[in-house]
Amino acid sequence: MAAAYAAETNLVIGTGPRSSAAGYTQLESDISRAIADDLSTFQSSATAGASTFGPLEAVVIVAALLMAVGCAWGLGRRLSEYR
Repeated sequence: MAAAYAAETNLVIGTGPRSSAAGYTQLESDISRAIADDLSTFQSSATAGASTFGPLEAVVIVAALLMAVGCAWGLGRRLSEYR
């Protein structure tokens, strides 16, 4: 095999359609498009799920208040046994 230094050099540092610069440009474009698609998918999923746990917040607050009242009531009963 004969070495084709000029052709190989042109592939590495040239500007032709088969050069590494063209490949890098295509790769960069593909990655940018993939990131944009992924971001779009994430944002639509996040928006769809943003209000999913909305009612749960009120339920957790009520449950926490009931637990606090139950603890205070139970502790009051135990303390009254020692009086």
